[in-house]
Amino acid sequence: MSSFAFEPSSDARGSVPPAVLYHPDDDETPVEQLTRAWTNERHSPDLLLFKGELLDGLLQKLHEQGLMVEHLQTDPSTTEEEHLQLTLVRTDMERLKFIVRSYVRVRLWKIEKYAPYIMATPKMQEKLSVAELTHAQ
Repeated sequence: MSSFAFEPSSDARGSVPPAVLYHPDDDETPVEQLTRAWTNERHSPDLLLFKGELLDGLLQKLHEQGLMVEHLQTDPSTTEEEHLQLTLVRTDMERLKFIVRSYVRVRLWKIEKYAPYIMATPKMQEKLSVAELTHAQ
């Protein structure tokens, strides 16, 4: 699976910024982790633990990547080959957005379907984000 848009970057001094989600020695990239969480959530009959930190980090990186792509598309010095690469990056970003939306949709479906049980079971409530818990009420 490609993680083109989410590989670590270096600043001018060559150091990696502290907010980088992915380190080369990790087994899975954040995109792969989210894809695994999404697949598990879709195939599990139970509501699984919400992956809030992972989701927040990826959404932040997605926003930053979108700003960078937008800037590079409007830059007159960007070559045609670079525009093609930007198209690939945008495609990868759209794929990730689909996974995020589907992950949230599946969780909301389960929450709506089992809301009375979730509200009666404190152990289930621990698996929800604050927004999901509010939605369940």
